[in-house]
Amino acid sequence: MTEQNSAPKKGKPTPPRKEQEAARKRPLVAPRTKEGKAAQAAKMRSERLAAREGYAAGDDKYLPKRDAGPQRRMIRDVVDSGWFTIGELLLPIMIVSILIPPVSQLAALVNLVVLTLFVVYVADTFVIARRAKKLLGAKFGSGKTEKGIWTYVAFRAMYPRMLRLPKAQVPRGHKFK
Repeated sequence: MTEQNSAPKKGKPTPPRKEQEAARKRPLVAPRTKEGKAAQAAKMRSERLAAREGYAAGDDKYLPKRDAGPQRRMIRDVVDSGWFTIGELLLPIMIVSILIPPVSQLAALVNLVVLTLFVVYVADTFVIARRAKKLLGAKFGSGKTEKGIWTYVAFRAMYPRMLRLPKAQVPRGHKFK
């Protein structure tokens, strides 16, 4: 009679099921001590701070999907290189128009100004988006540009430069080659 299993013996008997299950048991939650909670809070705080700084700096690791990638970075740079966008003026005026009582003559005038600025803002955004699309086509190839350039430019151009996130990486008046 030949032995089918030629594996060497373990040298000890197999432990009973109860012992194996007891050895595998772990608490669902780690024991919570005061020091452990403080260490965990400090770790989370430092991770959040690193993520916030990385997002503000434009680090792709911390950017949401809508802002990530070299093409989106270039679009941000094109918008940020301008000296001024109408959207930077439009947002504060829209907020002021909400605060004015609707029955006054001033409200009608401010609403007219808001509507006029909005039309100019759309035209300004269109010009910036065309410029960005042309620069992207020159750098990445005309068939390889992402979709949604106009929308991204519109949202980026609406905010004042100091409130934009990720922060501007190029100075005003920057020239692209």
